Amino acid sequence: MARTLRYHAGAMPFRTYEEYRSSGAVASLDEDWLARAESEPTDLAWFAGLAEGLAAAGEEERARTLLELYEGELSARELWPVRLELLRRVGTLAVRPSRFQKEVMATLERVWAAKPNLGAAIRYVGLDKNTDDPARLWDKVTRLQSLLVFDVGEVVVMQGQGVGRVAEVNLPLESLKIDFEKRAGVTVGLRAAAKLLRPLPPGHLLRRKLEDPEGLERLRDEDPPGLLRALLENAERPMTAGEIRESLAGIVPESKWTGWWAAARRHPQVVASSGGRQTYRWEASEQGALDAVRRAFAHADPRGKVELLRRNADRDPALARELAGDLASIAGESAEREPGLSLEIWFALERLGFLPASLQALPDQLLGAGGDARALLASVEDRLLRERALGMLRERRADWVAIYRDQLAREEDPRVLDLLVRGLGDADPGLRDRLVDDLLAQPRRAPGAFVWLAERAADQADL
Repeated sequence: MARTLRYHAGAMPFRTYEEYRSSGAVASLDEDWLARAESEPTDLAWFAGLAEGLAAAGEEERARTLLELYEGELSARELWPVRLELLRRVGTLAVRPSRFQKEVMATLERVWAAKPNLGAAIRYVGLDKNTDDPARLWDKVTRLQSLLVFDVGEVVVMQGQGVGRVAEVNLPLESLKIDFEKRAGVTVGLRAAAKLLRPLPPGHLLRRKLEDPEGLERLRDEDPPGLLRALLENAERPMTAGEIRESLAGIVPESKWTGWWAAARRHPQVVASSGGRQTYRWEASEQGALDAVRRAFAHADPRGKVELLRRNADRDPALARELAGDLASIAGESAEREPGLSLEIWFALERLGFLPASLQALPDQLLGAGGDARALLASVEDRLLRERALGMLRERRADWVAIYRDQLAREEDPRVLDLLVRGLGDADPGLRDRLVDDLLAQPRRAPGAFVWLAERAADQADL
């Protein structure tokens, strides 16, 4: 009964020997093995795990026989990298000790047959000499693999140099010579190569810069998002706009960058991160991109939420309304506790066309006679919004001159200080001179304004 419940055509076999044993299904393991060798020959973990389980249970010969059948399937399909990893994991069980190194070498030669320096590299790491120590043998194999990754003809990328092709391998000196886009004949030590260089597989966009530049230029002109997708999907992590620009140098010239970038990044599957150092990634689907924005919005602080709404307002109308609704609630709730934040949200919703009726009167509440102007201005982080808030205070408050003088002592941004001084000069032409005298007499009371005065005095003779 256990076997009937366990397995039927198309069902997954057990993953471990212990599962077979506890279900009373060990007798069917051979049948499953043969079927899986035909249907899923690359599932190395399944085969190796069962073989190890059989050997541990005292059925070493059965394990060896099954492994020989599996090896035959791998060889017939020319799955040499899988066979090499099989030998690494259970090689001493699959192959008799007297033939172990010979089988490893035969497989290595199949895996790396196209490498020009294979023979020289084998001799260099000492694999041409027999060893009875499997651990030492695999150390040499690992060393060989690290060398052949950067063999002659391989295409690599290096930060600051771009894409290049290995032109020469000098094993005695343990160095490579690489012809990069920007400079030919760059020498890189073999020991540093793994840290400095990244091999590019066939079809990788950066590799195509060397092998198919005309095709990439057509993609640039005919499908800007397609070119960006090809880059981002092959990237190891999200990329900044600067990194994207550098990676596409030579494909997207400076004269075309602005137009190309504007068209490419608008694709609904391009997702930008929030925060100071903005990065971009490509989501697998448009729905995935929308879900990613929602997740980022849920974890962002209120100002991060505003930024996400700004960046994604045109992505999807329903998403924009959803994010705007959440921000409207935050603006209402934070009006007393964080008036500056509340006003920043109001500005964003108004500009994007998502301002609800419930927030129409918010500026009068925050900036009117009953509001705390000092607290509000202190909590408005964005310079442009602080300038706008000062303008609205001037329109709404009879005591705006006192508010401007108070803010002058606390403001640090020179452009906002320009606005404050101009406004105070409008109110009283003689006031500016008195302010200058006060700053010179007591610079510590308004350090930002004093620095502003020193900088402006060099350009404005009347100060």
